[in-house]
Amino acid sequence: MRVLGKLMLVIVTCLIIACGVEQRQLNIMIIGVDTLRRDHLGCYGYERETSPNIDRLAGRSVLFEDAVSQSSWTLPSF
Repeated sequence: MRVLGKLMLVIVTCLIIACGVEQRQLNIMIIGVDTLRRDHLGCYGYERETSPNIDRLAGRSVLFEDAVSQSSWTLPSF
């Protein structure tokens, strides 16, 4: 019981400290597109202007250079 009491004290202390810290709000957007090839997007180096809006968004955002899918077809991947 003493261990549980100490653990609760640590948790409550962490919560009190965390409540005093100003939290920064994040804006997260995940775009999921079926049958779009990475090598046909300007933000990944394609020379033709096929995706100006996605390229503009990628220029102001985090762009993942390496991603892995568990399947080659849509249903299990999403």
